[in-house]
Amino acid sequence: MSGKSLFQTGLLILFGVAVVVAVLIFSGILPGFRAQKVGQAGNVVVWGSFPFNTYNQILMDLKDAHKDEFSITYVDQGNNLETALIEALASGQGPDVVIAPHELILKQQNKFTPLPFASLPLRSYQDAFIDEANLFVRGEGFLAVPLAVDPLLLYYNKDLYNNANILKAPTNWEEFIKIQPLLTKVGQNNRINQSAFALGTFTNNNNAKDILSLLILEAGGSPVSSENGQLVVTLDDNFGYTLRPAEAALDFFQQFADPAKSTYCWNRSLPEARESFLAESLSNYFGLASEAPYLRERNPHLNLNLNLVPQMSGQNRLTFGRLYGVAVLRTTTKASAAWPMVFALTGEEFSKKLADALNFAPTRRALLNPDPAQPDQKVIFDSALISRGWYDFYPTATKAIFQTMNDNVATGRLNTQSAVAEANKELAKLLGQ
Repeated sequence: MSGKSLFQTGLLILFGVAVVVAVLIFSGILPGFRAQKVGQAGNVVVWGSFPFNTYNQILMDLKDAHKDEFSITYVDQGNNLETALIEALASGQGPDVVIAPHELILKQQNKFTPLPFASLPLRSYQDAFIDEANLFVRGEGFLAVPLAVDPLLLYYNKDLYNNANILKAPTNWEEFIKIQPLLTKVGQNNRINQSAFALGTFTNNNNAKDILSLLILEAGGSPVSSENGQLVVTLDDNFGYTLRPAEAALDFFQQFADPAKSTYCWNRSLPEARESFLAESLSNYFGLASEAPYLRERNPHLNLNLNLVPQMSGQNRLTFGRLYGVAVLRTTTKASAAWPMVFALTGEEFSKKLADALNFAPTRRALLNPDPAQPDQKVIFDSALISRGWYDFYPTATKAIFQTMNDNVATGRLNTQSAVAEANKELAKLLGQ
C-alpha cells in the first residue's frame, strides 16, 4: 500500500488518537493547535456531573496512560453543572472540557467548539456510534463526541411474576396490558395494594417524562424535530398517521391512572414509583440502566430482573436514552491538550471503563458485545443500540409542560387533543417559535 493510501486510511480511523490528533494539529482545523505542541499545554480542567469518587480514578488512569500528552483535573459539579458553567464563563473562567447530557450540550451549543466533518466524515461517525449520537450533529460538524448512554429499561419483580404464573416480561404493549389484571390487587374501599404499573401520573413518578417521551417516539412522533437543519416543534403533528402520536401516547399513558378504565392500577396517592418497586408493591418499574445498582443495594432481597421496554408491534424497536458527550469549550486556551484528552476518553478503552463504572452502555457500536457472565449487559447493550432521544433544550421546563399536559387531561380540564395542542404552544415559546 502506498504512503498516500496509508494516510487516507489513517484519516478515516475514528478517533484513533495519534492519527486524528496529528491531522488536526497539522491541518490547523481546530483553533489553538498551531500554537502549542501536544503535551506542552498544561492541565486540562474537566467538569461533569458524575460522582467524583467513581469518575476521578478513571480520569487519573487516563492521565497516567497519556502523561506525555496531557494532565487532568476533574471537578464534579453534580446537578449544578449548567449553572456553574454559565456563571464561570461569564466571569472569564470555566473548564476546558465538559462531560454532559445531550440536553445541556444542545442548549449551550454556542459555548462549544464543534468537531468539523472535514476532520471526521459523517459516515464514519454514524458507522462508529449508535443512532442516538446523531443528536450531536449540528451544522457542519459535531457539538460533542459521544461517550455513553443511559437507556430506559423495564425492571420487573420475578417473585410477583411467579406468584401470578407469568413466565416472562411483556415484549410488546399488547402483552403489557394483558398482564395488568394478574399483577394488580385491590383491597377494601378500592384501595390499590399491589400495582402492575406506575403510569399516568407525574407527581409520584420521577421518570414520567422519559416514559411519555418513549411512548411518543414509539408511536412515530417527536416533540421537537430537525427539518432542513432547523429545529421545529412537532408535538401536535400527525407525522402521516390518522391519530397524532402524542395524543395516542398520552391516552395510553393516562389509562392506568383512570379509575373508570379496566386498566386502572396506579394513582397519585401511592408512594413514589421507585420506592413502591423497592417495597415490592409495584410489579414493574420503568427505570434507567444506571438505577440497577441502587435498586439492588437498597433491597438485596428484591428478586428483580430487567428487560427491553415493551415495543409497538410491527414497528422498529426503540427505547428512550439519556445520551452523554464530551465537548471542548470555545474559551479554552489548551486546545492542543483538550482534544487529545477528549479522543482518548471517548476511545474504546476508557469509554468502556466509564460505562462499566456507572452501569451505562458505551455509545460505540464495537463495544456493544455483552459479557455472557453479566446477564444485565445484554439488555442494557441491546437497549443502547435502539436508544433514541429528542432535541430537549430545556429539560426542567419541558418536564413541567409535559406534566401540565398530563394533568389537563387527568382533571378533565382539556381533552387529549387540546392538551397536546396547548403543550405544543408552550414548547414553541421555549424555542422562540
